[in-house]
Amino acid sequence: MALAALALLLLPPLVAASDNRLAQSPPMGWRSWNLFGSNVSQLRIERIMRAMAEREHLVDGVPTSLCDLGYCDVGLDDNWQLCGAYGAEGQLRFHDETGAPIVNTTRFPSLKAMTDLAHSLGLYAGWYGNNCICMETHTEAEKFYRGDVQALRAYGFDSIKLDGCGSQNDLELFDRLIKETPATSGREAVLVENCHWGSREPFAPHFAADGSLWCPWNFYRTSGDVRANYDSVVRNLLTTVDYARRNLSQPGCWAYPDMLEVGVACSEGGDCPGGTLDLGLNAAETRAHFGAWAIVSSPLILSHDVTDPAIAAAVWPVIANKEVIAVNQAWAGHSGSPFFESSEQVLLYTPPEWAYRRRGVLLLVACALCAAVYAFRRLAAARRRRRSTSTAEEEGHELGTLEPKRLVDEGQAIPATAPRLPLRVLLCLAFTAALVAGVAQLVYVWGEETLNPYHSWELLVPAAQYFYKPVRPHGEATAVLLMNHAPTRRDLRLEFAAIPGVLCTRCHVRDLWAHRDLGNFSHAYVASDVESHDAPFLLITPAAV
Repeated sequence: MALAALALLLLPPLVAASDNRLAQSPPMGWRSWNLFGSNVSQLRIERIMRAMAEREHLVDGVPTSLCDLGYCDVGLDDNWQLCGAYGAEGQLRFHDETGAPIVNTTRFPSLKAMTDLAHSLGLYAGWYGNNCICMETHTEAEKFYRGDVQALRAYGFDSIKLDGCGSQNDLELFDRLIKETPATSGREAVLVENCHWGSREPFAPHFAADGSLWCPWNFYRTSGDVRANYDSVVRNLLTTVDYARRNLSQPGCWAYPDMLEVGVACSEGGDCPGGTLDLGLNAAETRAHFGAWAIVSSPLILSHDVTDPAIAAAVWPVIANKEVIAVNQAWAGHSGSPFFESSEQVLLYTPPEWAYRRRGVLLLVACALCAAVYAFRRLAAARRRRRSTSTAEEEGHELGTLEPKRLVDEGQAIPATAPRLPLRVLLCLAFTAALVAGVAQLVYVWGEETLNPYHSWELLVPAAQYFYKPVRPHGEATAVLLMNHAPTRRDLRLEFAAIPGVLCTRCHVRDLWAHRDLGNFSHAYVASDVESHDAPFLLITPAAV
């Protein structure tokens, strides 16, 4: 099958528009948090914007930019604000009394100039609200929502990510005010991300009694933060399953298990918001991660350093795969979900955060050193007192002026006693041990809540798990992702009759990663010797007669 013909085959049919008519296919773009964390600035974002528009790499022999592929929305995350104590009572952290947000102009001299640059490059610019850094708890009044929306329009942003940390959680109010406030530059409609982690209300759409979908946003987080390790990727992926089965992920309102971790890894001296949980994905895991997000119709939001030539080149064959992107962007009535799970299960595991956090380790070491130093000093002082007493007694005996203290009666045996630690040393050691245990527990809880507040560290999953997504109706074309969660290589057998909606018994199979037709097969196809954590991505169509 020719690539051009495949592209035509995967073109999504027209669907009913959402309320603001945006996100009729899953949004694509880039956001700052996984790369920069809080260490963000206008200069850094503008460098990313230029890189998103540069045609540095080839697709089918043609110089192509990330925006040419669809990744056009560049989003600024947290820490654009100037934290402080504002308002009459000093209870506001980055809004003034009128409701206007206060920008850190040292980091961001001109947000308007930044969005103007994005627009001149053919990009969209994304903002961030209801911030987590210096989060606010006294901003429920409408004036604060209105102040944010007026700033959004004045600065020319085209999209906004609304987090769940502060007190501005009325997303219907945000939606209404955005529609009431005309744009001064940029796009009239605003793309809205509900980043309430799949747990803070409101976090999910629902069907009303009349059958209409309530969804005052364009895509919504189904999970806590994803991290750059395979366990976290699979954990977040599975949070989309229930929404897909209830048809709550659809054009204009997409389920989203967080940003892509493709190309993200924590390096020494880096900003590393995920710390050592951002271990990085190998080549097989990178394919599986991107393929999984694609087949469940997740928004494809990059977060790696697109200005780093080595990283950009390494991930380009995956993120620039037009056939896989086409599957993600297609819509034929279902957003994608699992249909087969092996009876054999494997355990995926993320190391507890507290055991690897440098600050936590240093704190524990400091406590231990304090205890050791205190104990050493107390013992040394006791030895000095004993030596002083012994010396004084000897000198007094020699000079005849001091009579040594009689420790035992004459003729009585001196009892042999083991040296005992002073009580204060024992109390210090006990206190320090309790302090260490308490700090360790607190840091552990903080790490667990940071990653996923509603999951244990261990994740039991099928050794093999298959996902499907129809890309054309009536079984005309169906994408299938075969995920090998096991720690070893294995063959993965795909029975065509098990794929929902597939009617052919003799089917044509195309390898989307390799851009290669594998041929016609009767009843089943076997992917041989699949690497651990890899995932063949296939397109199944009826075999030509």
